[in-house]
Amino acid sequence: MKYKVAIKLGDSYSKDRRGYLASARIRGHWLAKYWPECDDFFYPEEFPEYKGDFFNPVNQFHILEKYDVVILNKTYEWKLAKALHFRGIKIIVDFCDPDFLLSHSSEQRVNDCLETLKYADLVVVNGKTLKKYLKKFYKGRIEIVPDRIDLDSIKKQKTEHNESFDKIVWYGYNENLRILEPYLKRIIEMGLEITIISDKFFENFIMVGCKYDPKKRITFKVFHPELFNEQVIEHDAVFIGEDKDKYLSKFKSPNRALNAWAMKMPVAFNLKDLKFFNDKKMRVWDANEGYKFVKKYADIRQSVKEYVIIVQGLLNRRCI
Repeated sequence: MKYKVAIKLGDSYSKDRRGYLASARIRGHWLAKYWPECDDFFYPEEFPEYKGDFFNPVNQFHILEKYDVVILNKTYEWKLAKALHFRGIKIIVDFCDPDFLLSHSSEQRVNDCLETLKYADLVVVNGKTLKKYLKKFYKGRIEIVPDRIDLDSIKKQKTEHNESFDKIVWYGYNENLRILEPYLKRIIEMGLEITIISDKFFENFIMVGCKYDPKKRITFKVFHPELFNEQVIEHDAVFIGEDKDKYLSKFKSPNRALNAWAMKMPVAFNLKDLKFFNDKKMRVWDANEGYKFVKKYADIRQSVKEYVIIVQGLLNRRCI
């Protein structure tokens, strides 16, 4: 079957270069890399003829009208979706966050999201929880394609583990620093140094009565996709932390742990794990088992296979 798929991604709106937004990498760029029928290059700089007016729905329609399927991830352009839908182009809305809920989005974004869903032929989500909540708002077909990792994007892996356990690293968006903050004092009092890799540091960060000087134990680095891999493997383990907010934690993807295991890094989810990692053998074991898991269950090529089946099924129905 011959067909063409376009993936429109949220990083097209970003001031940063493509590759900085995790959702765009995981749910778009890595898919397109292994999916010959899929394009992911929908950015203003690629279409100079629409300079200054790239996001005009009319111009977007002209760019996308040659495709059989358009996948929208974090791009809730309902006027565009409507125009494409009535042209007979299949619309898939892809969710990795519950942008249809006010707990996660502004009122305007929720409204745009729900309007876009009216023109969706199918929705793809990254987990069971998202599917459960989305069913309250969308009565159509919902498929699950989990977040997975492009193993070929990992240029360097952890090959040597230190005898001593001294340095850990946490990475994620700054809004998730709330997960890390309750652990920081205990981490420092364990005698560990921690590097935080994020887009921004804490706006207000005060730590009192600590055994060690936090300024000497905490290092902040701004995330950069080309430096990230090497920065992570310089440490002894990746720390994730358990989200104490039971509601918000329901929607969390394991992509940060998967990414760490793909680098053959040991992953600690809590303080108990950190204590186990004082033993080098435990770190080596966790890193090896985690890598085996990612290779078997979380290779992005599996997501491509699942998406191909979904798209071909949609297009076959159109032909009936």
